[in-house]
Amino acid sequence: MTAEEIEIENAAITKAYKELLKVSYTTLSDDDKKLIRGAFEVALDGHKNQRRKSGEAYIFHPLAVAKIVAQEIG
Repeated sequence: MTAEEIEIENAAITKAYKELLKVSYTTLSDDDKKLIRGAFEVALDGHKNQRRKSGEAYIFHPLAVAKIVAQEIG
């Protein structure tokens, strides 16, 4: 990947993370936000070299699942 592609992908990952927080931002305590941030950082590090068959960074999958859980369960 080129530096520009990496920058674009990192921006998309950040956007997905922010969308996750936005879903339940009003109901999260500061401790909840810290836990979510910690989980995000662990997942980001754990999946940093993984790609889906489509070529997409794997981290998008756990972020999408977390967003669904936040929307459906709260």
